[in-house]
Amino acid sequence: QSLDWLLLEYPAHAEMQEFVAHLNRFYTSTPALYQQDDGWEGFQWMQVDDASHSVLAFVRRDAKGKEILCVFNFTPVEHYPYRIPMARETVLDQAMSNVDMRDIKGIKTEQDEDGKFYVDIELSPYEAVFYYLGDSPAPKAKGTKLQKQQKAKNDPTHCGAGTLPVPANIYTSHRL
Repeated sequence: QSLDWLLLEYPAHAEMQEFVAHLNRFYTSTPALYQQDDGWEGFQWMQVDDASHSVLAFVRRDAKGKEILCVFNFTPVEHYPYRIPMARETVLDQAMSNVDMRDIKGIKTEQDEDGKFYVDIELSPYEAVFYYLGDSPAPKAKGTKLQKQQKAKNDPTHCGAGTLPVPANIYTSHRL
């Protein structure tokens, strides 16, 4: 049986298709997510033992040293601020989130009283969020039809800065 392509006539299905396409473009344009995945030089745990909040955080690194912070909240609870220890002083720019695309740029790490670096971020329920680290600019993705539509001010899913939001029902449709 073939796929039910007629379902793309429904906005929620069309938005999900566009989100998955955006997710695939993000993956293929971010070498840190797939290069050096067979050794520890491309991976570093940042938060691995926070069972009470069910949050994981790690850094992926490409062959040129560009890094991306990957943070996952496996609970229906918002964590703000959520503190993540960092290996060094750096600046974070949000690359992608499955919840929304807040235009978050320039989050600087801070130091605690012991001189260790950390960053406080907003972590929404069931969120997977990715941040570019350092002063290297984010890869430029090509505009999509949905991104162009999002610029209309009356669009209820518009999240600002011409970014691609997640379909409105992706978060709510996964609740129990």
